[in-house]
Amino acid sequence: MKALLILFLFTGFLFSNCKKNETTLTNPCAGVSLTITVLVGVTSAPGVADGAITVTGPLGTNFLYKIGTTDYTGNRTFSGLAAGTYTITVRNAEGCTATKQVTVL
Repeated sequence: MKALLILFLFTGFLFSNCKKNETTLTNPCAGVSLTITVLVGVTSAPGVADGAITVTGPLGTNFLYKIGTTDYTGNRTFSGLAAGTYTITVRNAEGCTATKQVTVL
């Protein structure tokens, strides 16, 4: 019985010295609005992959760009495109993203 009482007192001492650690998560993208603008270069002829999409906004060193499922890049011009619809994604330094469907004719 003494061993049980000592164990209870020791365990109570350990837990009474614990401090609750709370973390409040905030969404860095709350209230952030990214609007993508582009300039589209059409193909020279049907079946020729010489179209282009250039992101004209937002611009800056804290933005990265990608087309489709490719990796993000600092390059905002995508060339050698055939006629079709492409998804452009822009990501800022906080990880907030915006997408836009763009059609190359």
